[in-house]
Amino acid sequence: MKGVILGAVIGAAVMFFWGFLFWGVLPVGSAAMSGVDNQAAFQSMLAQNLGESGVYVVPFSEDPSDAEFQALHAEGPIATVYYRAEGSEPMSTSTFVMGYLHELVVLLIMGVMLKMAAIASYGARLVVVFLGGLSGAALSSLSGPIWWLHPWNMAVIDLIYQGVAWLLAALVLAALVKPASRHGGVA
Repeated sequence: MKGVILGAVIGAAVMFFWGFLFWGVLPVGSAAMSGVDNQAAFQSMLAQNLGESGVYVVPFSEDPSDAEFQALHAEGPIATVYYRAEGSEPMSTSTFVMGYLHELVVLLIMGVMLKMAAIASYGARLVVVFLGGLSGAALSSLSGPIWWLHPWNMAVIDLIYQGVAWLLAALVLAALVKPASRHGGVA
């Protein structure tokens, strides 16, 4: 299990650094995002119309056969708003800590699965981790545009980010998580 823990700790650090580069340094991450004119007025409008924190879908109806809902949906605009009424410090220390811990837990799970698979070849371990991570990333990133009509460009950019993150993590996990030796010990 030492290899699983070490692989997850190092792999999460590599993923974390990649996230910093992709979203904070390279121009790719922000390419699909835009601000709004007169941000203070827009924030005020949100506060007056939304109330408590949550996810708001416009138009919305619990009955998708509702004629007014169907007309508003067909006419547009359509929006999904992730709203936090109480605000937050931008890029707080707790956000970074939670981000690293999130990646660590995911890589611990993947490391345990890789250990259980007992794959002897480094190349095969790398492919298994990469494809396993990429399949989850594709399910997560591409469901927004399909089911919620979110913009495709953001989904594709997120999938690229996650694909490279999983490739980097696979390089680390495949090197450090090896099957048990034939003599009953852990390699």
